[in-house]
Amino acid sequence: MNTEIGTYNGVVITADREADNVSLTEMGKACGKLPAHYLENAETKAYLEALSDDIGIPISKLVVTVRGKGKQLGTWADRRVAYHFANSGLAQNLLLPFVSCLTTSFMASRR
Repeated sequence: MNTEIGTYNGVVITADREADNVSLTEMGKACGKLPAHYLENAETKAYLEALSDDIGIPISKLVVTVRGKGKQLGTWADRRVAYHFANSGLAQNLLLPFVSCLTTSFMASRR
């Protein structure tokens, strides 16, 4: 089930709390970037490999693109990947103020 975790630049950003994923599609829309550009970046690929090795979750589960019909279309990423995207140079740090909202939201859902 998707939950609104905040609004940035007029774009509502949602998370799937059960899967611990955040919509990279919405985050990208908020800063005018496509998640595909972030995911093609060499630094991002290195980060995903290191994160996958560290936490034992395959990259294919850290970032999931849903196509077709439904409510959860788009690119969804583990919250750690969402933080990385928010802090990436590709996002031009436009989402940095949003990171605190992400952190607060996910921490509250864990209680």
